[in-house]
Amino acid sequence: AARIDRTLLDPAATEHDILMACEIARRNHCATVCLNSNRVAVASKVLQWRDVGIAAVVGFRASCARTDPGGRGPTHPVRAVVTAS
Repeated sequence: AARIDRTLLDPAATEHDILMACEIARRNHCATVCLNSNRVAVASKVLQWRDVGIAAVVGFRASCARTDPGGRGPTHPVRAVVTAS
């Protein structure tokens, strides 16, 4: 499972949802937990001293559209991996 990510990108996710995603990732020995960038602080506290990294997603739109009809370009996510160590 160390090659699998646990992903939670729902913008309506609660802090409890984030904590549960981290716990599931820890129990299943996942490589990372993949979250919206504004959730990294919560996850880093929980995953400190664990072997689970954190993948912070920036620029992700809830619609998951490949292009923006307003002409602003692609809306697919860009990942930056941050470790909790």
